[in-house]
Amino acid sequence: MAYRVFIVCVLWVCMFCISGCGDSDSETANGSSGTSSTTAAPKTKPLDSDDSHDLIGAWFRHDGLTNPIGVEFSKDSKIMIVDGEGPQSRVPISEITLDYTMLDGGRMRLSVPGSPLATQVIRVGMAGSTLTLEPETQNMLIGFAGGTYTRLKKISIAERYQQELITQIEARAQMVEQLKKFMAVKQMALALTENAVGTPLGLELTGQHETWQGIAWQNIGGDIVQRQARVSVDQFDPRDTKPITMVLELGNVIGPPGAPPMRADRIPLTVTIKNGKLSIGAANRHLIADTKIVADYKTKYDAALAAARQKLDEFHAKFGRLVIAEGGMMYPNNPNAKPRPIRIAMMRVEGQDAYKLASFNNLNQVLMPNSFNMELKLVTGNDGNLFMTAPSQVQLQLTDEPDKIDFFQSGLSGRLTIVKTFTVDELVKHLAKRNAFVKSLASKPLIVTGEFAQSVPYKNGYVRPARLSLTSPDATSVTGTYYADSLALEIPFVGQINETLLGLFVKFVLPRNATHTGKFDESGTFSINLDFEGDTPVLIGRVDPGDSNNRIELRPTTPQRLNTQRELLQNAIKNGGVFQWGHNGWTGSGESPMTLQLQQDAAGRIAGIVKFRHEQQNATGHIAEENGMIVLNLNLETTQGSPNRYLGPLKIWPCHITGELVLSGYSLWQNDKLRIVSYIVATQ
Repeated sequence: MAYRVFIVCVLWVCMFCISGCGDSDSETANGSSGTSSTTAAPKTKPLDSDDSHDLIGAWFRHDGLTNPIGVEFSKDSKIMIVDGEGPQSRVPISEITLDYTMLDGGRMRLSVPGSPLATQVIRVGMAGSTLTLEPETQNMLIGFAGGTYTRLKKISIAERYQQELITQIEARAQMVEQLKKFMAVKQMALALTENAVGTPLGLELTGQHETWQGIAWQNIGGDIVQRQARVSVDQFDPRDTKPITMVLELGNVIGPPGAPPMRADRIPLTVTIKNGKLSIGAANRHLIADTKIVADYKTKYDAALAAARQKLDEFHAKFGRLVIAEGGMMYPNNPNAKPRPIRIAMMRVEGQDAYKLASFNNLNQVLMPNSFNMELKLVTGNDGNLFMTAPSQVQLQLTDEPDKIDFFQSGLSGRLTIVKTFTVDELVKHLAKRNAFVKSLASKPLIVTGEFAQSVPYKNGYVRPARLSLTSPDATSVTGTYYADSLALEIPFVGQINETLLGLFVKFVLPRNATHTGKFDESGTFSINLDFEGDTPVLIGRVDPGDSNNRIELRPTTPQRLNTQRELLQNAIKNGGVFQWGHNGWTGSGESPMTLQLQQDAAGRIAGIVKFRHEQQNATGHIAEENGMIVLNLNLETTQGSPNRYLGPLKIWPCHITGELVLSGYSLWQNDKLRIVSYIVATQ
């Protein structure tokens, strides 16, 4: 198509020309712009007003097709300024006629007829057949730019212009053909000129017409990276007289894996013909066909690719398909502040050296598939070590501790502990186990025991034993009973169950118990994540409303858990057996118990003293197992000479959700009125 347009264009130009187009003076008759000469040009001198008759006639601009292309002076002091509009215009040239007046000192004044204020002064110089017009003043209505011109003889400006167009079009068509042949070579290099600083680019491109695409190899500080590459031609029409310009675009980094991203780059290139040979370049670099540079880059890149792949595979082997880490984050400039808890999870993107990140400021928050809302890419740092980064000020890197990672997010930093990892196979097995478990709830209720803490990790909140029994007939709805043993409450509930990324999300509402007048923080909406520790289901969650740090942890009863609870209580008794009441609540009135002081004999019997605000009573009892939990059963004894106002059983459960031993219980005193004690703390 381009060749057909070119032929039509040439025919159109030839029809426009007249038969005498070759009759210009000797300096321009060869069809050139008139800039070349085999003899030294005479010296330019200002044109005196007496010699103004030498101006009469047509003059064509030396540099060819630059506007204005020519001027023509007439005997009646008129000057016609001619502009070329290009071969694609229906009107190839345009002109404007002005008045001119010669002034002293080789100057000329141009003016618009009928507008005496619209004037412009130019300097006039002449040397043989060369005329120089240089603006001395400017006028927006005239805007004459001046230039250097050659006298025309026996040919008009329009005809000379068409000669120049044909020459330019033929030269451009030749340049285009050479450019196509050059770009047909797939491997090339953007080389540097002599003494230029830098390294060449290796290119492998394919395409046709105006666009070629492929890859580029680039040396960045001794490391070879591979990038997307594209070469396009801005102007490719053979009829166009503008210079052919090309643009080399360097895009995203392709590899090696872990290579840091780079900003896109645009390198402009100009196509010229020098001594009959094609030249593509700009400033201190030029495009050449060179398979040697490309082959050298390929060899070095393959070696870098193998090394990077090995390092990345080791990284993925450590993290697997999914990794979960927890810890605290702080601002580096505020070391005395309390760390902010954080839990993160990273899921590897299938087939890529990248991970999807989910981060939570609440450790109880449920990990769902849509929680992963940020992508971390693996890149290689200046020290050669891998780290993960995201555009939104997030970075993660390995440490010298195998179970620790350093995490940075929005100015906060912290060293987190890896608490769980899954390979692809492990994750598949885990999900299969979860699905089988939820189906089993239709025929086998889940019974778990544990503790509820009003506020964790603070020491001024309520801590109580908790039990839960739940079933799910359809793996979606749940029914069950919540037991608050230290409050002597059993509350049935209904709710729903959904699958999370790893486990199950159980949600139900505990209503307020009308018969209970004490403090009951467990009333509200429970959001509990059911996950697995090995094959053991574990429920961890919170209730809302409630203080922001309340927490519940429940697990199936095992002999090991019972032994741990029993040993915690026995060891506290052996180490002095003194327990100070922390917070308490009750129904009824009267004094509150303040201190327990207990001992255990070889037979396991417990004996001690319960101190009240104004009196004390002896107590005896034993450690027992009830409903899958360890409980301390005590009875107050009659004391001779004492009012003995407080008689009855005292039940106390050991709890350690806060990391230290806490006792929580209730008693039936004073005519069987329920007296509730929230918890007591062991003293050192």
